[in-house]
Amino acid sequence: MRTVLNVGYACTNWAATCVTQSDNSGVTAYSVAQKTNEIGIRMALVRLVLAGAFARVLVGLMLGLPLAIAAGKLLSAQLYGVSWWDPPALTVATGALTLCSLVAALIPANRAASISPIDALRTE
Repeated sequence: MRTVLNVGYACTNWAATCVTQSDNSGVTAYSVAQKTNEIGIRMALVRLVLAGAFARVLVGLMLGLPLAIAAGKLLSAQLYGVSWWDPPALTVATGALTLCSLVAALIPANRAASISPIDALRTE
């Protein structure tokens, strides 16, 4: 008899959990549907900030890579055993610069996206 009751309680708890989760999913979907415009504006703002940051990074890389290669040629003539062309070092430096720029751009983009639209309109 106790086993039947335990199975019954387990089934009831499982059903209650399923109903609760489906309700939670429905409420979240409704909330997202109500805020779709705001979410879209915030995503566009983050994309705008990141695009501006990476445009500056691209300009820096376009100017910096040829200068780094030229500096490598000058240094290879001065130093023994140093090659002027080192693709792994250039790749690591480019990747590190891009990653640091991404982190540096995400901080203000996240801050801008977290501002309430009402507060943003009030400051203008």
